[in-house]
Amino acid sequence: MDNHNKRLFLTLAMCFAATMLYTKFFLPAPKAPTTRPASTRSAADTSSTKPADVTLVTDRGDSPSNGATMRGDPSRERFSVDVLSNNDALVTIGNDSPDKDNPYLLQLVLDPRGASIQTVTLSEHRESVKRRKSDPTPPAYRLLEPVKNEATGVTYRSFTAESLRLVDDEAEIDLSNVLWDVERLPDANGTQTVHMTATINEDGFAAMRLTRIISVTEKDRQFSLAWEVRNLTERPRRIILKSSGPIGMERADERFDHPRVMVALLEPDGTKRAGDNVMKSQVIKEEARTHHFKTTEEDHLYWFALSNKYFTCLAFPLPPVVGESGKASSEEAAAYATYLDRVSALPRFPGEDDLGDLTTEQVLAPQAALKKDVPVLMSMDVYCGDKSEKTFESIQAAMDRQYILTTSPDRSACTFESIGILMRWLLDKLHLLVRNYGVAIIVLVIVVRVCLHPITRKGQVNMLKMQKNQQRLKPKLEALQKQFKNDKQKLGEETMKLYREEGINPASTLSGCLPMLLQTPIWIALYTTLNTGISLRHEPFFGYIRDLSAPDVLINFDWSFQIPLIWRMMGPVGSLNILPIIMAIVMLAQMKLSQKLAKDKKAEEAAKLKAEGAEGEAPPDMMAQQQKMMMFMM
Repeated sequence: MDNHNKRLFLTLAMCFAATMLYTKFFLPAPKAPTTRPASTRSAADTSSTKPADVTLVTDRGDSPSNGATMRGDPSRERFSVDVLSNNDALVTIGNDSPDKDNPYLLQLVLDPRGASIQTVTLSEHRESVKRRKSDPTPPAYRLLEPVKNEATGVTYRSFTAESLRLVDDEAEIDLSNVLWDVERLPDANGTQTVHMTATINEDGFAAMRLTRIISVTEKDRQFSLAWEVRNLTERPRRIILKSSGPIGMERADERFDHPRVMVALLEPDGTKRAGDNVMKSQVIKEEARTHHFKTTEEDHLYWFALSNKYFTCLAFPLPPVVGESGKASSEEAAAYATYLDRVSALPRFPGEDDLGDLTTEQVLAPQAALKKDVPVLMSMDVYCGDKSEKTFESIQAAMDRQYILTTSPDRSACTFESIGILMRWLLDKLHLLVRNYGVAIIVLVIVVRVCLHPITRKGQVNMLKMQKNQQRLKPKLEALQKQFKNDKQKLGEETMKLYREEGINPASTLSGCLPMLLQTPIWIALYTTLNTGISLRHEPFFGYIRDLSAPDVLINFDWSFQIPLIWRMMGPVGSLNILPIIMAIVMLAQMKLSQKLAKDKKAEEAAKLKAEGAEGEAPPDMMAQQQKMMMFMM
């Protein structure tokens, strides 16, 4: 085996070892499917399993309790929570029916415990796709749902009222397990509204009244979530409210998607920009397993969101309203919610497993003390839906508030945003032309290939030229290596002298890689467009391929297996997929054809040398050797 083959074997072995080490220590193992149907799964396939310590809750399992536990000074027991009802029945507003006559885009199931939201479903999106026309319509997509830790018995819901802190009294009252009184208001102009109320007593007398107002409007992807806080005593009170955020958002892709919390920031000149974003794997490495997003003197918290790669639940806090007139306070000119002191991202379960338990906590602190009978209203517009540009463009508030920033974590850092925009635009235009996203993807790839052909061809020509030069100089280089094998410095000088005499620039060897490097941002932008674009979700191609955002499933197995060494990258195999098999066959056929062409070329060169009376054989074709090695490695 010559030195070239040895180096090739060594390089391939090192790449293989690096890949195995990365998959073992850095790539998380695929998780078992959850009890809820995956968004890319067929409606006919309902079999699934769930880790034993976590359950997605559909029925209430908590015992009623109207008490409030004090988390401040235990000697201060004069505060209690008074509610007007022990009714723990769930309340539904909105509608998630797929019927065209349904005017609502959201359905919320409200829970009196903790004045929380149990589920949020989207009427425009389904959990899965039909494999057959006779299959029933899949259920509406659950964006948020409660999760239960079986080990502790604690159930976590979205937007739970966690606690009320009375600053001057140094007392903190737990509200998370309190049953709030629920009043459903009559529908008005297509708006369904629910009030949930609790009263804080001091020494048996009413001191504070808290009302949570939740409303859903027809044809709106946003719902309103508001706090109304009223001081019933003569003494002004400073308060701090703590509330949880959305929870129960699952991954849209079991292998390549992880929900994350992000914030948007407002700069003094009015510019909105994306702030930090964190996944659970990042949060658990921080102190107290919590990541804090805080307002500074220069950058103010503008909104916060929990998102997967297709959907988001985004909360936009509105400037506070003070008094019965409903007019905004003088702080409204700031264009941001001055009472939003902090947003924190935190997981509810231990361990790194992504089980839909990543959520947020918000600290709401009105800057002024509350006066008697002067209510303070702190409202949020909560957007629940997909992250497509078309959807955001249809909502004026989303455009003004730059909800499109929720897509920023999905963009690759190795490309340019302008290229991604161009790819999405081309894909949409091609879909309008061919009316099938699968065909549109094929046409788009062909268009990109044609546009990049001059660069690709130049790179191939440079590589062939480089190989010919190496083959032509190989006898002379080997002679120099034998002559100066004990003098490395002299060998280098003579080698450079030889290159100059032959008119070869050693730096030109990089010219074969440069065209490939120039193409990389374009291919990354194309991949990102196809991987994160919700326009492909549940879009059919042909025949059995019913969802372009998921693997093609011809047959679902009742069992699964793992391929040694690479199972961490691809996950367990539980179905028969035809397209990867076709791709592997095409790649092998392409390699075989390339090897045949290389052999024919070698034979032609040998015949030419023989006809010219030259001795020896033509130099071995290095490209053919590399292709042969790559075929075995693939």
